[in-house]
Amino acid sequence: MSGMQQTLPRSTWLLLIALTLGWGLNWPIMKIALAELPVWTFRGLSVAGGAVGLFLIAAASNARLLPQRNQWMQLTMSSLFNVTLWNVFIGYGLTLLPAGRSVILAYVMPLWVVLLSYFVLGESMTRRRVLGVALGMAGMGLLLLNEWAILKAAPVGALFVLGAAASWAIGTVLIKRYPTNLPTTSFTAWQLLLGGIPIVV
Repeated sequence: MSGMQQTLPRSTWLLLIALTLGWGLNWPIMKIALAELPVWTFRGLSVAGGAVGLFLIAAASNARLLPQRNQWMQLTMSSLFNVTLWNVFIGYGLTLLPAGRSVILAYVMPLWVVLLSYFVLGESMTRRRVLGVALGMAGMGLLLLNEWAILKAAPVGALFVLGAAASWAIGTVLIKRYPTNLPTTSFTAWQLLLGGIPIVV
């Protein structure tokens, strides 16, 4: 409608477009990289580089760097699911499945988040939420309709990717259940560092 005002500034839309393109290109690039490097090496380099970069950005912006003492356990647990298990599962999944199929399977994550939020966080299962998840899963089902033969040929790869989606969902719910006092940059840096230690080791 002509009378409606734009609710988001242009810079936000540009960032959203850049994020969408970067996230989409990330999957085929990972597939190419994993053809040349072992899973543990590639993921170790990724999380280590990301952690260093984000800590530098946080320090340069004078953001709070350390969580409160009573937040280390929940930060470590969410890092285990959001970074360690996600990176390892998706790394091995991509070595067995094409990137396109992997990304579709990985995005069953919202289904697990809705279910876990209901049981763990006590969030209500509204009609809108159920409808949204149902439509999303139906869309993924249509995308995978002609791909079942490929998935059946690599069931272990499909299980790895589904495991990655489940671990991501658990990490997301843990973050919401046990919030920290850190800004996003520092929080993500710590997640990459703590979750990356087992991968690097």
